Amino acid sequence: MDGTAIYLSASVIFLANIYGVDISLMRQLGIVVSITLISFGAAAVPSASVAMLAIALEQINVPVEAIGLILILDRPLDMLRTAVNVTSDAAIATILDKA
Repeated sequence: MDGTAIYLSASVIFLANIYGVDISLMRQLGIVVSITLISFGAAAVPSASVAMLAIALEQINVPVEAIGLILILDRPLDMLRTAVNVTSDAAIATILDKA
């Protein structure tokens, strides 16, 4: 979840800069908070971060089509985030089973 939140926050700020959308510090903090909250549902679903990114882009008036600029990087990074999430969930389940 943390990796997804960081990735989405960086993507939104990057795309806002590409499109010339000026976002204040308070708006950036709002983006980080909202993405952190919506990332709870995206951790276990592959490619759910694309839908979450669309929601965040709409929040700051960046066209949703901007997702195409980072979509090629999303799939490998998404697979790594999902693998880390599943591995950590399995490790915690194993530890709790032994306790």
